[in-house]
Amino acid sequence: MKEVMKLKRTNLLFIIATITLMLLTCIPTSTSNTEITETDADTRVIASFDPRTYPLQIIYDSERNLVYIALYAYRYSGGQLYANQCGIVIVNVTKVILNESDFYTVKIPPIPPALTNGTGRFVALDEYGRIWIRISYENMYQGWANLTCYDLNTDTWHISKIPVKDNTAIYYKGYLWCVGTLEYNNYLLKVDVSGSEPVIVQKYYIPGGIYSIKGKDNYLWISVINKNKLYKFNIETGLIEKSATLNSPCGIDFKDGKVYVAESYLYTDYQPDNGTIAVLNETTCELLTRIETARLTVGGVREVLIDSAGVLWYTDQSDHVGMISLLMNKTFKAFGDACYYMAEVPGASVWFTSKGSAHLEAVESPIVALDVNIETANLGEVSLLGTYPVSYTHLRAHETSLHLVCRLLL
Repeated sequence: MKEVMKLKRTNLLFIIATITLMLLTCIPTSTSNTEITETDADTRVIASFDPRTYPLQIIYDSERNLVYIALYAYRYSGGQLYANQCGIVIVNVTKVILNESDFYTVKIPPIPPALTNGTGRFVALDEYGRIWIRISYENMYQGWANLTCYDLNTDTWHISKIPVKDNTAIYYKGYLWCVGTLEYNNYLLKVDVSGSEPVIVQKYYIPGGIYSIKGKDNYLWISVINKNKLYKFNIETGLIEKSATLNSPCGIDFKDGKVYVAESYLYTDYQPDNGTIAVLNETTCELLTRIETARLTVGGVREVLIDSAGVLWYTDQSDHVGMISLLMNKTFKAFGDACYYMAEVPGASVWFTSKGSAHLEAVESPIVALDVNIETANLGEVSLLGTYPVSYTHLRAHETSLHLVCRLLL
């Protein structure tokens, strides 16, 4: 009889944990039944850079446990740009965790950039250990912005002759995909970077201002902000297979057969009270719904990120970052302003660049581990392992037949 009761309690706990897990990892189709709350400063400043610069796109390198940030000089003094601050920030995540002081370095190209343009917004890492950015050089290769890389292996820079825009670039399926300018204006460029000199393999005309490129399977999803378009581009055929009309689309991410797209409303007549994230069917590109975020800012929703736990994050160039789940919508007050690009870093935290304050900040994902000992399971013996953030992968690694690990959103 005692064994039967134990089994019933075990089953009950398993059902509760399973339902909780489903709720926490489910992104709602609307937010009308939840409140958007804002806390005091919940973020922490990891680094403060030269105040004359804008830290922009941020990516995480899991192989080396490093974070790379495009450092964009966009502060003027006497009509001139502080271009000698342009480059790449390399952050050692291990040193950040150990609280060591020398946890980041700024890599600046040996040739000074032009005083009127500086760097671009993007940073991309290829499989050869080279970080790609865009830098505009004075009187260099037609005096325009060139695709440039920093080699982690040799600590050297290489300036190519490929003119590119500063919007976006990604390394995907063995090629660097970026947006051309000058003779390649409005072309999506497919660039082979395997050799000593990058080579344009193919170019595809995409009208309008490409804001973001995101890869999934054999497709690139391309947002064109000033044309209010999202394109589903087949990298094998070189054709746009599907498209959707959205409200000045920006950042893109995916989950469970759906595409989540930030809408900025920068090129639309209609201005809603709250910002929105469009949700589309990944196969058909059909608009399914829109998720409301916080109050619409001047910049609108710019970036979205779905972390490994399935929580949807967004930034809208304000002084906060937001998260959305089925149980809770929440904004986290940042120390800086103009919060922009994001990347998930191990430890269940989202790192983001605070463009307006030249900060790198982090917000801890509100996730804790709950350990239930199945052998002696009763509700009085459920114990928190700690209120530290843990990743979904970490939790799954500890899930056994004797221990049930679930995630709770506080």
